Amino acid sequence: MGKNDLSAANTTASVQLLGVGADTGCSVPSVLLFFDRQRFLFNVGEGFQRFCVEHRVKLAKVSAVLATRTTTEATGGMPGMLLTMADTSCGGLLAGHAGMTVYGPPGLNTLVNAFRTFVNVKDIGLQVNEFGSGPATEPLVKTELVAITPVTLTATPPSGSAAADGGEGAEPEAKRQRVEGSGAEQQAAAAGGMDIASVAVEGPAACYVCELPDVPGKFQPQKAASLGVPRGPLYGRLVRGETVTAANGQVVRPEDVMEPATPGPVVLVVDCPSEAFLPALTSASLLSECATGAKRDRVTTVVHLSPLEVLRLPAYKQWLASFGDNATHVLVAESQTAPIPVMRKSAIVQAKLNLVDSGLFPLHEGPPGEEAAVELPSNCVVGSNMLRYHLRPLAKKGLDTAEVPQPVDVAAVQAELRTEKPDVVAAIDAAKAAQAAGSEDAPACVAAGQRDEFEVTFLGTGAAIPSKYRNVTGIHVNLYGRGGLLMDCGEGSYGQLKRRFGAHAADDLVRALRCIWISHIHADHHVGLPALLAARTRLLGPDCPPLLVLGPRPLRRALQAYAQLEPMRFRFVEASATAGPPPAGAPQPPAPTPEAQAAIAEVVASMGLSRFESVLVAHCAHAYGLVLERAAAEGGAAGWKLVFSGDTRPCPQLVEAARGATLLIHEATFEDSLLEEAQAKKHCTTREAVESGAAAGAYRTLLTHFSQRYPKIPVVDANFQGNVGIAFDLMSVNLADVGRLPSIVPALKLLFAEEEVGEDEEAEPEPAMLHVQGIRPDRPGLLRLPDVRQSGMQSSVARSRSVASAAAGSLPPPGEAARRVDALFRPRAPLLTLERAVGEKHGVDGNLWDSCRFGAQVYPDLPLASTWRDLLRRTVQTAGRAAEPGSVDPPPAACPAERWTVRTVAAQLRSRDQLRSMMLSAAGVGPDGEPRPGAARADALLFVSGSHPARRLPGAGRWLQSSFDLLLLASAMREEGYLPPALSLWAVENPMLSPVDRLQQKADVGAEVVLTQPPLLWERTAAWAEEAAARRVSEHIKVVLGLPVVPSVGNLDFWLRLCGVRGQPEAAALLRSFPQADEAADKAAHAAAVRQWNADLIRRSLSLPGVAGLHVMPLTKSARQLTLEFLADGTLPSDAPAPSAT
Repeated sequence: MGKNDLSAANTTASVQLLGVGADTGCSVPSVLLFFDRQRFLFNVGEGFQRFCVEHRVKLAKVSAVLATRTTTEATGGMPGMLLTMADTSCGGLLAGHAGMTVYGPPGLNTLVNAFRTFVNVKDIGLQVNEFGSGPATEPLVKTELVAITPVTLTATPPSGSAAADGGEGAEPEAKRQRVEGSGAEQQAAAAGGMDIASVAVEGPAACYVCELPDVPGKFQPQKAASLGVPRGPLYGRLVRGETVTAANGQVVRPEDVMEPATPGPVVLVVDCPSEAFLPALTSASLLSECATGAKRDRVTTVVHLSPLEVLRLPAYKQWLASFGDNATHVLVAESQTAPIPVMRKSAIVQAKLNLVDSGLFPLHEGPPGEEAAVELPSNCVVGSNMLRYHLRPLAKKGLDTAEVPQPVDVAAVQAELRTEKPDVVAAIDAAKAAQAAGSEDAPACVAAGQRDEFEVTFLGTGAAIPSKYRNVTGIHVNLYGRGGLLMDCGEGSYGQLKRRFGAHAADDLVRALRCIWISHIHADHHVGLPALLAARTRLLGPDCPPLLVLGPRPLRRALQAYAQLEPMRFRFVEASATAGPPPAGAPQPPAPTPEAQAAIAEVVASMGLSRFESVLVAHCAHAYGLVLERAAAEGGAAGWKLVFSGDTRPCPQLVEAARGATLLIHEATFEDSLLEEAQAKKHCTTREAVESGAAAGAYRTLLTHFSQRYPKIPVVDANFQGNVGIAFDLMSVNLADVGRLPSIVPALKLLFAEEEVGEDEEAEPEPAMLHVQGIRPDRPGLLRLPDVRQSGMQSSVARSRSVASAAAGSLPPPGEAARRVDALFRPRAPLLTLERAVGEKHGVDGNLWDSCRFGAQVYPDLPLASTWRDLLRRTVQTAGRAAEPGSVDPPPAACPAERWTVRTVAAQLRSRDQLRSMMLSAAGVGPDGEPRPGAARADALLFVSGSHPARRLPGAGRWLQSSFDLLLLASAMREEGYLPPALSLWAVENPMLSPVDRLQQKADVGAEVVLTQPPLLWERTAAWAEEAAARRVSEHIKVVLGLPVVPSVGNLDFWLRLCGVRGQPEAAALLRSFPQADEAADKAAHAAAVRQWNADLIRRSLSLPGVAGLHVMPLTKSARQLTLEFLADGTLPSDAPAPSAT
């Protein structure tokens, strides 16, 4: 069969449980229906991005998402998933893809409209397919591999209601569910009033019946021959299911010559959200056909996503039993009774932090769900996270628990830490001694030691997108008897509350909320808000008092749409209503209505606060910080002041508002060396955050909102002095404990510095769909600069900076590719690499390669040229299609050292799919990452943008791939296993035109070696190399200087134009200085002058600091002869024996 054959017989198939939120019960887990070349994903609950990072789930072939509900429990992770999957700067799922289709029950269109405010659905190419509430007559999805048919469930109205009894006054179901509240309330909401109308009950749900086709029986050639069918094409037609006529005129059908087919399995994905949906579930005709009808014997497994309280209903158990004993039932909600955290690596870090300070990092003992396990029938299993059921091949059919995570043994983790890291334990003891000594400068509110004033719990401390160790922003402030509030509510905040406090205590905190304050409209600060509002309404009932939400104006529209999908009681007021006068020159926000002012005053008074003020900060429109202040009581508790910066650049009005703060929580997204990036994205560096706290005279400054390039701990340096602490997820800081925040920093520094050195597996690889958030959450549809790695995927530079600062210069162990690079460069000083010719010129430079003097040969992505016109002609001819790789010369057997072959991949005008295929082909692997037998492999890939003329058009950089895009894509593919881990990634840089920052950025996105353009404009190149060495950039990426061997002034002109510097004043002077050929002159003298010019260029190039090698590019016959001479006389140094120049 061909490699693209998708027939059932040629496909492995399985269904796997992705237990997103399974440990908390606040999200409906996902189910992945897996085939070799297709994936179908059911549900995307909150925390899905982070889950995929933790478990390295590959979703690069997902073609459809099917939702069982349109509520936040099943779809809360969809906005974040779409943002990252649309990433065109690092190979996200939808990059170069026709788009994705999302299927779901009624309400799906409303859901998509809800997040249009911050997700550019149009640019993503998202197709929305909302099916109706009636019985489906045709499959929703039908491919060669599977047919998926939905079964829509509608809740039955409560007994005794007018709608249930059908009596006079009963409304149609759709109208009854539409909105809650009076017409006046709806009009007020539409006019921008506080109260937002909401549906009264949850909308329809869906189950899915997935039918795999039958596997055809084996073809029997003996029977075919006996019926007169000759060997040849007629055999193939019979195998494909066609009826043929034999030579003797007899009609032969496939069943006459084939063994009986194996019936295709049926998989059910069942979600019954509540008891009200149970009648619809048990009466659905298609489900009944699967349970007791014609499809019963084909039903292989039933995945039950129904909540625990529904699973244990007698009526539900009876319906489950109707399937008989053959089907395997996977009961997902029963996993809430198992003490296995879904975010296992985060739980391990939490156990270590608990040893550092058990007060600041407490552990919740037992499963967050706190539900008792029950005995299950023999054909039922607990739906553990990552559990897989193999459907095909038949030899593997059944359950597979190999990927199911193991529990975290906290005691064992802490015991190992005590044994293996005594310096950390010593630092912990020193911190405790310092805490016992107390602090003379502690304010009265801290010195009093009262523990019922406030406690801050961090639900997320990361920026932009979540990582294994840091969720996106969310902070809970517990005011104890006076209620509590949330400052920002990123995706997964409700689940984080449950992981920290357990299900019951977390729900008590949600019930006690007085308000939720959102700093600005960026998605990582509010996507978790609808889920939390819906959870509060479920806990308190549909008639509960509405919760006050303060936030940016655009958030209102999104929340209004979410409120049409499930009950959520809240009122919305713009955060500007709590702000003081704006700074000079800033626009004046609209004045709040008297009703809004009264609502705010009531909430502030109930929390016992004397000040609740939003402060305009320097980030984006409608971005605020928050000041909370409690005045001292007469004869009672001392007053305190808590300030949260939100996202901001250093901001004078925030400093003034935070004057004398007890605790200032300040964002510190970037390390100090990334000041330009911080300025561009309007965030703070560590130093700037610390200086803001010092300028405000804050007693303690606690840093948060770290870029995901620092997955565990930010860069810890001299900034961390005296009164500065570091926030971590699930950290709880009581007012009485604020004083000891700085004392634990040394222990944290040692703890994570040691781990980075000792645990290479803990580096932060991300799945291909979750690398850099190419569609920025702050600017929907706008691509991030491709040099920004917000994902947490650490480069060697970022890791080495962090560890060098924290562990006095020690470096982490390199990855396999980096180790190979070191082994290639180490024995050679410097390394020489050779530009090879391809196409009709291939082989003419073979004598150079055979000399064994070159450590690597680099094959370009198009035939080489020696003139500008020739290059332009060849570039236009080859743009848009993959270049023929040609053959690769094997290294001569006599060569003593390892030598590499490097393949160039140019972006040109190629699509993402074409580029991905080129990378796989060059690496000698197939689409699944497995080696292709007999395929030649490159040792490294060299990524360039390409020189197609279209790339020079205005704005072309916005829609064409760049070398940054290719590096990010290749890094993702290598981390995932699609590309070999030993494959090295190389890049090109132009020191005459580009700043050193670009070299740094290419190292950050995964490049291990950079080849530069020739150093023709010498002063510029020398300054570039010296700056790179001074900044120590060249210590973390091998710099190989491009060396053209120039035989003539015409060839020099070609190089100057190719490098983009022909128009520079220095270029004209360089051309004038090159030895000119004169017919009357001595040819030998001219040749000697040309030789001397090139020799001088070589010597000067080798004198530059930080240069690890030379990339020799002899493009003409005379240039190759010069190169042989330079190798022979030692002008081009090498450790290998010198070749003959003849």
